Amino acid sequence: MAELRKTVLVVDKDERARESLVSALRRDYRALRAASGEAAIQMLQGEDVDVMLLDLHLPGIGGFDVLNITKENYPHIEVVVVTEVLELGVAIEAMRHGAFHYMAKDLDSEYWRLNSARWDRIEVPLYTVGNWGGSSLHLRGNTEG
Repeated sequence: MAELRKTVLVVDKDERARESLVSALRRDYRALRAASGEAAIQMLQGEDVDVMLLDLHLPGIGGFDVLNITKENYPHIEVVVVTEVLELGVAIEAMRHGAFHYMAKDLDSEYWRLNSARWDRIEVPLYTVGNWGGSSLHLRGNTEG
């Protein structure tokens, strides 16, 4: 059986940053993209996402709201907050809301390479069943077992 690649959802309003992240991730991950909080939440309803790279500054539903909705409805998804400017207070708040990690959008840094390598160690439950979207039950996770 072929090895299943982790799926990473990049959520960023800035098209250039979003596409740079997706391009950098494609070699090792199945990379998806969303330009808004609403688009991200909608995508979660139809895709098996393992990791979300989340910019906090989004149009419509803000990043902290997306983080809260994700952790409440899809607790197996690890959310990595990515930002242009690192701020200690924001990092602490993101971790309190359930973020897995908080890091800068510096794709050329050794720090980025070392931390993105950790995503392969994130375990996705074999099966998780829940009421996502408020209307029906969905089977999520690795069904290949």
